[in-house]
Amino acid sequence: MHKYNHSLTMNEFFVSNKRRSVWNVELELLEAVKSICERHNLVYYADGGTLLGAVRHSGFIPWDDDLDISMMREDYDKFIAYAQQELPDGFFLQTPETEEDYFYGHAKIRKNNTTAIRYIQYIEKYKHHQGVFIDIFPLDNVPDVFLIRKTHKWLSIKIMQIIYYAKYYYRQNKHSLITKIKHMISVIALPTNKSVRRLFKIYEWWYKLPNRKKTKMVGTTSTYYFLEQTNTWNRSWFGKPVSVKFEDTLIGIPCEFDKVLTKTFGDYHTPVIAPSQHGDVFFDLDHDYKEYFDGTRSFTQDDCVL
Repeated sequence: MHKYNHSLTMNEFFVSNKRRSVWNVELELLEAVKSICERHNLVYYADGGTLLGAVRHSGFIPWDDDLDISMMREDYDKFIAYAQQELPDGFFLQTPETEEDYFYGHAKIRKNNTTAIRYIQYIEKYKHHQGVFIDIFPLDNVPDVFLIRKTHKWLSIKIMQIIYYAKYYYRQNKHSLITKIKHMISVIALPTNKSVRRLFKIYEWWYKLPNRKKTKMVGTTSTYYFLEQTNTWNRSWFGKPVSVKFEDTLIGIPCEFDKVLTKTFGDYHTPVIAPSQHGDVFFDLDHDYKEYFDGTRSFTQDDCVL
């Protein structure tokens, strides 16, 4: 059982027992990832809010509910191959190859028999694996030449938008007429999972093209290319990871973490309480997410509180 170093935290934000329990599961998942990386000499880095938490809080940001890591593409691909064989029982590797309805450019490690469902995906009945998870992002090369980079970014985003309009269009939300038309066109163009998968393969081929030649910049372009200003970094800022305290364990962070954090968050030293990027998420560590889709259990938006 993991021990946490705070109850009342910075800005007097109270960390509930439920939030601590979610963190505990995510730390279990992290240890599984670290074990595979150490066994095969793969390099990983704390990413995003997890990197910020590691540096500023020596653990989770008190109001955060997830854990993110990243790896250079070469190590990421190796990790995915090893993880399919070596993850402990009870953990699930979620990628477009391991699950039919998952179409994102990064992997998740999920814990079976738990629940972490976005409310909107619950009412839309997105039944892919929705256990508690951590995100693993590949760091891909970003083209050095401005015009090539902008072209690569533009087409990457356009292809992904077609896939999202076909697969992740939330009918319960209010949409503009233009968005509704884009959704209809995408569904006509991609009427089945098989057709979506074909386009996703093209998408993967396209955003990986810059990896053929080493570039100065890297980024989470397979997922967050539209955030180029904050989610692309100088390759040299990563290098050999520095091991720092994260709750009651250690985590690797980029060697020049200050530069990465400053480009990503600006003045990252000043805490700002912000909602999760995932939106309203319902967590249940004692019951399988499938029970919420088969009608055995239910929850409301008011229950999405940590």
